Amino acid sequence: MRCLQCEFENMPGSKTCFRCGAVLDSQEVGSNIRPPRAPTWKKPFRFILRLIKKRSCQQTVNINFITTKLLNNASFPRTIGYLLLSFLPGLAHAVQHRFSTIRWFFITWLSLIGVAVFFYGSSIGMLLLGLATGLHAWIAADGAMLIKLDLKFKHRALGLFLASLYILAIYSGIGSLLSRNITGGFTALTIPYQNIYTGDYLLARRSAENEGLPRGSLVLVSARSIGRRNAGANVVGEIIGLPGEIIEIRNNCFKVKETALDSDIYPVPEWLADKTFTITLPDKNYFVALEYRVYRQNIDLTENMISQTCVVHEKDIIARAFMKWLPIARRGWLKETE
Repeated sequence: MRCLQCEFENMPGSKTCFRCGAVLDSQEVGSNIRPPRAPTWKKPFRFILRLIKKRSCQQTVNINFITTKLLNNASFPRTIGYLLLSFLPGLAHAVQHRFSTIRWFFITWLSLIGVAVFFYGSSIGMLLLGLATGLHAWIAADGAMLIKLDLKFKHRALGLFLASLYILAIYSGIGSLLSRNITGGFTALTIPYQNIYTGDYLLARRSAENEGLPRGSLVLVSARSIGRRNAGANVVGEIIGLPGEIIEIRNNCFKVKETALDSDIYPVPEWLADKTFTITLPDKNYFVALEYRVYRQNIDLTENMISQTCVVHEKDIIARAFMKWLPIARRGWLKETE
């Protein structure tokens, strides 16, 4: 029996409160077996509120569970540190003195990277690089103990996904740094002197300045500069004329200052074959021979059309090729022409 004065629970049948001495006889009240009900219009809102509370409680439990596992089993700050160390596969494992557990994975990753570089520029190279990236991400997640925790599959998958994002960011950064100096492109030209044929992939070196490029240089030209507004790749061409020179096309042969050029070294592209053309190159502009698709048949190529395509300003020359890279059977350095 509860005392209304001090709320002390007394033994049933007590007449006075054991703590404060208050009289309890007059405090006995009957129990209400029909408590007041909520209004009907409130019931749907109460159901929605209970559902929201239930969901929020479940999410709180999941977050607390994951956080507890990270802090107690893996030490969250240490996990982040191990993940950052995994920019090099196996480094986090070496710090933890368990490199032997992934040494074969490291060797496989190293092999994939080596072969991907060897086939750089081809679909095989891209495939191998993708496999190497995925393997690197798995090694990083294992080194950071993101897939060793006693978590559900979806939580371990999330850890692997985060590690993959980190590794992708690293590879993208390295690729951007390398492409600042070295790039490449496929050529549609056939140049017997260089043993180059349509579809070959050339490596090219970027330069801040493209002044003084010699005749015969193979260069990557900005696709937009030659009118390919929707082109997704740059174009490989051969420098025929230098700034200030008079360039002619006669009898399927290039002429410079009325002197015919060797057709093996300076072949006329197919779309310019059997054309007659003469132009004086402006300052800081080169005449670049390249294959250009003409969509309409029997079209009369005017000097203006050829000039817009083949006369390229030095700022639109992206890089100068220095090596035949693919196919592997003809891999080698390009010959000097002048």
